[in-house]
Amino acid sequence: MSESWTRPPPPARSTLVEWARLLKFFRYYRHYGGHSIIEDEFVVALAPDAFTRELGEQLLATARAQGQAPHIDTFDDRVLIGVTDAETYSVTPRSLQASIELESLLTPLAGALLEPPIDSRHCFSPTHHPELWAEHR
Repeated sequence: MSESWTRPPPPARSTLVEWARLLKFFRYYRHYGGHSIIEDEFVVALAPDAFTRELGEQLLATARAQGQAPHIDTFDDRVLIGVTDAETYSVTPRSLQASIELESLLTPLAGALLEPPIDSRHCFSPTHHPELWAEHR
């Protein structure tokens, strides 16, 4: 018999405000619909012409070294980079620290970062949830 599975609750508002304060580029994304093993993740998007294979390899290696299950998805208008814990497929304190470290690699490309990374209310960005960014200022 399989164990009953219950989706974890979303982060508290205070946690979302703290993440808004700590993360310059990555945004929290809460998956929905039950179609993915990933519960939630931190995501960032770059313009495709700013992304290189070397950068991708460096981002993946850095995230994996911190126990993350990173992914890079290429679309016509963006390259999406996601970070989630390799054990829980949710964001954890390790995911937060990995995202902060990855941001240092992305800082030289700040002008090529796309906001929001995913155009959805499930992506907690200044575009869809400006109140979170207003609270931490």
